[in-house]
Amino acid sequence: AAAVEQAPGESGPPNVLLVTLDTTRADRLAPYGFSMARTPNLSDMARDGTLFEHHYTTAPITLPAHISVMTGLVPPRHGVRDNGVYALPDQATTLAEMLKAQGYATGAFVSAMVLDSTYNLDQGFDVYDDDLAAEDDPPMFMIRDRPGVRTADALSEWIRPRLAAPRGERPPVFAWMHVFDPHHPWEPDPIDRIRLPTPYDAEITGADRAVGRVLEALREANVLDDTLVVLTADHGEGLGEHGEKTHAVFIYDSTMHVPLIMRWPGHVPAGLRVTETTSAVDIVPTVLSLLGLPAADVDGLDVSPTFAGAALPEREVYMESMLSERGFGMAPLHGVRRGEDVFIRAPRSERYDVAVDPRQLHDLHPEAPAPGLVLDEALQRILDASSARALTPEADPQNAATEETLMALGYLAPASDRAAVQGMDPKDGLPLHTLLEDARHLVQAGDTEAAEVKLAELLEKTPANTSALNVLAMIHARKGRPKLAEATWRSSLAADPRQYRVYLSLADLARRRKDYAGARAHVEQAMTMVPDLVEGMVALGVLAHLEGDAAGAEAWHAKATAVDPENVRIWRDIGDLRFRQEQWDQAITHYERVLASSPRDHRARLHLGTSHLRAGRPEASLPHFEKAAALRPDHWMAPYNAACALALLGRSEEALARAEAAVAAGRVPRKALLLDPDLTSIRQEPRFQALLAKLAQEKVDARGATPTLGILPPQSHQAPGR
Repeated sequence: AAAVEQAPGESGPPNVLLVTLDTTRADRLAPYGFSMARTPNLSDMARDGTLFEHHYTTAPITLPAHISVMTGLVPPRHGVRDNGVYALPDQATTLAEMLKAQGYATGAFVSAMVLDSTYNLDQGFDVYDDDLAAEDDPPMFMIRDRPGVRTADALSEWIRPRLAAPRGERPPVFAWMHVFDPHHPWEPDPIDRIRLPTPYDAEITGADRAVGRVLEALREANVLDDTLVVLTADHGEGLGEHGEKTHAVFIYDSTMHVPLIMRWPGHVPAGLRVTETTSAVDIVPTVLSLLGLPAADVDGLDVSPTFAGAALPEREVYMESMLSERGFGMAPLHGVRRGEDVFIRAPRSERYDVAVDPRQLHDLHPEAPAPGLVLDEALQRILDASSARALTPEADPQNAATEETLMALGYLAPASDRAAVQGMDPKDGLPLHTLLEDARHLVQAGDTEAAEVKLAELLEKTPANTSALNVLAMIHARKGRPKLAEATWRSSLAADPRQYRVYLSLADLARRRKDYAGARAHVEQAMTMVPDLVEGMVALGVLAHLEGDAAGAEAWHAKATAVDPENVRIWRDIGDLRFRQEQWDQAITHYERVLASSPRDHRARLHLGTSHLRAGRPEASLPHFEKAAALRPDHWMAPYNAACALALLGRSEEALARAEAAVAAGRVPRKALLLDPDLTSIRQEPRFQALLAKLAQEKVDARGATPTLGILPPQSHQAPGR
């Protein structure tokens, strides 16, 4: 590699830290010129390292893009073209495997289910932390994820003991951190939201904060300057450009231009800005070169010669979006970039000169097709070469849960919806998808009336759109309109009778009106389509329980666990059922089974403690509340419930301290503090009155709180001897 002042081997191999930010546009970061950004850690990295001004991802979607980063292969070669549909082939070699072979300790810490180890990206990692059990249930139409700062803390906790020994007496470390914060929906820190122009920018500030935590952990271990730090993003965000509010369909710069910053003092120049065009597939060969390791069989280039001012060979940088075809049924998009020339192959192909048209608003292809045809030939050469050497993706890991995840993210439409736009240019088909996306976002925000207007517009254009019908039915159900909900779901089934999940929704409606036989019939219909549907087995167990058939309930739950013994959700759902029925000891048994397999499950730990408390065992509840608080220091329920238990035990000072911790965590309903009988013994204490005054000043109203199983309602929990 160029510009290396000392060979890596002189004092032992360096550590390597790879940070991938999800959904982060380069042009919304301070070091890329966005003056309103607050990304001080990224700015410091650019000051101390090298920034690549024109860096591009291979696909505007998380899994394929990450695999390109980790393997140096373009999607047609690595074979993973979409989220959730394929797993990385075993015959692929990841950067983690390459470094592990050189003696590195390897650890990965991801922030969202879309990078779950199911998809085989854990190849080469000693530790692959995709355990999100401590996190809250996701917002509607989203997946479970964790804030970047908690992912950073998990990585820091793993890396510190591995860096404690002197450099020559321990293996070097390769760590990867994935930060999901900038992905929609945007729920930033309130102070960041005030300071930044948009919620998206505020979420990027949160991601920058996570980066800072890991860099600080390296600094505290005195190894930051002995670490090659590589920061990039999987893709950007449309933010309304070209009509795309989020990402995954188009391959314009709004979703393809991402950051790349490298830092390693003495090896990577400080303050350099590289203007050559680079790609996600260049990261692996460049890292190997900087470490003095042999080159790998990859599609990318070692771009470190640019550190000494060398030009890269002229080439075409590849990009694609297969989601438009595989997820929504529209035509796929393939493209190449040669310098400032960008070509996109589509039913109506496009070409842009981004030197004079950076927003890609003036399509040059219709008026001057010849240059585009030359680029199209280059694109075909890349596709042909990749096809000749393509890896075979692993068997489709998609199952009912995966399908639900993809639909929640908006990455997959039902077959009937895809048929309505089959082969359509995404430029024409995206407006229909946007109406559905807008409706979902409005439901997330609680504006169901506006959502219904959007859905009506979409259904007028595509009356058999099952996605729109299902969202509308869900709104009816939540608004207390069960007959309309049932009729709308039945209309959806008329358009596509293969929707097993709609039958489960109809079963839930029937159960709520205590038509248990009707509910069972709907679940059984769903299970004719998915015989091993664990959710259906649990539902049949619940129905048997409601009908007083304890043996039948246990039999169905046993079948569910036999099909998927690792699925802790089964035990959690059964525990929640027992909890609601105030069968505390049975609830405890099931929550303990959850925690035996998933000790970081925050909700199960919280409910286990609450079950002990409601059973009149406050002393037994305390260890569980303390563990829940340690898992989620930002969550108020565990310290609040601990305060209740301590107050019942007469340990007033400790109870007051826990109550103060709950208020400090935020969102404690003032009404709970005022009325909960468990807190009677400390309610007149000056410290407690100060808490009430603080909440009154902050205008925290219990009516704004979201009810959950964890909060204790104002009722007495008998302490021993009372």
